[in-house]
Amino acid sequence: MAGGNSGGQTVTGATIVDASISLADLDAATITALRPVALTVVPQPNFDSGSAWVNATFNTNTALCVYQICINTQIVVNKLSFYVATVNTAGVVKMSLFSEDGQTQIFSVSSASITTTGVKSIAVSAVTVNPGIYWMSILSVDTASLVIPSYGVNDGLSAALLILSVAAKPVLWGRITVTADTVPATISPTAPVGDTNTNCPIVRFDN
Repeated sequence: MAGGNSGGQTVTGATIVDASISLADLDAATITALRPVALTVVPQPNFDSGSAWVNATFNTNTALCVYQICINTQIVVNKLSFYVATVNTAGVVKMSLFSEDGQTQIFSVSSASITTTGVKSIAVSAVTVNPGIYWMSILSVDTASLVIPSYGVNDGLSAALLILSVAAKPVLWGRITVTADTVPATISPTAPVGDTNTNCPIVRFDN
């Protein structure tokens, strides 16, 4: 079998016997078969979040809090979990995932009414999430006010400028003003407004 793609060959099937074969030789089904699939992923922010998490309060039903995350392996998401440290006012939150360009909503799910602290989980309908960069978001519904452990943002000047201030490029975390209680179908990566009061809830995806 010729190596590389100079021979115009396509490999179909997951067995590769020639180490010189390039990705250009593989069809989509083979690439999918070779891709590792995780059962659990804790997405990491696509920026320096500093050395410690912080307790952040989410209590505004017109502020969609968003931040970029990295997914390094494929996972079929059936459950999303997060921790509630304090319930100021019981209620519902909406958790959503968007593509890197913000133009595709991968999923959007709502919690049950949260009245107690602890781990909270929301069912997701077996959504396949491939490796890549995404936007994670949270929106409080109605008067819900919850304290959720979150990634902070490194306060160093250079880090803050890189996260928030590259002209005409995505703001990697922040708030987007939305219609009350409503997660939009798409978001603009340059729309978030970042400030020291915006934080990024730590979430976990499970198959």
